[in-house]
Amino acid sequence: MRSTNYIPDITGRPADVSRADASNAANRDLLELEAEAARQQQALDAQVARERAVAKAATGQ
Repeated sequence: MRSTNYIPDITGRPADVSRADASNAANRDLLELEAEAARQQQALDAQVARERAVAKAATGQ
């Protein structure tokens, strides 16, 4: 029986994964999420710019 202080039980990472490897994987995941958020924001900004240009053209400004 394992003690209650078995590190994988506490951390949730497999026994054969080091803390550094787990941290690197989490960082890669975070970087991908941040990149996706930036892509979505760029797409939204571009759409807003297009809509503003259409509205400006429609009002003759």
